[in-house]
Amino acid sequence: MDSRLTALCAAGLSLVAIPPIDGKPTKRPTEKGWNKPKSATNPNGYSSNASDFIGCDGFNFGLYHGASNTLALDLDDIANPV
Repeated sequence: MDSRLTALCAAGLSLVAIPPIDGKPTKRPTEKGWNKPKSATNPNGYSSNASDFIGCDGFNFGLYHGASNTLALDLDDIANPV
């Protein structure tokens, strides 16, 4: 697990995993349920539990802003920030 994702989740932030489309990174969530909490019936939802993102290699991540029901920030390359 990437320590930066762990730190963001530990800070209480809710993250949304944004899978690539046809192997290419994308900037917005396209999976149904991204703006609802992650659960057994909603695997695409947001979470502040870092272990929920195991297996998300190659994904972009967004920071879910619950008050406005928006994705407030996308984190493209957390290994090499600009």
